[in-house]
Amino acid sequence: MDNLLLAIGYGFLGMIMLFMGYKIFDWLIPYNIQQEIFENKNVAAAVFMGLVLVAMAIIILGGIHG
Repeated sequence: MDNLLLAIGYGFLGMIMLFMGYKIFDWLIPYNIQQEIFENKNVAAAVFMGLVLVAMAIIILGGIHG
C-alpha cells in the first residue's frame, strides 16, 4: 500500500513539474504558443510543443527516478 501512495505522490509531483516547465517555456518564447495552436491552427507549433513536453517529461522522470 505504501508503494501505491508513493507512486501517486510522485505522479502528481511529475505533473506539477511538467506544468511549471510548460509555463516557463511559454513565458520564454517570443510568441503565444496557445494562440498559434488553437486559434491559428498551426500544426507545426503543436508538434513542436508536444516534443518539448515529451523531452521535459523524460528529464523529470530521470530526476524523480534517480
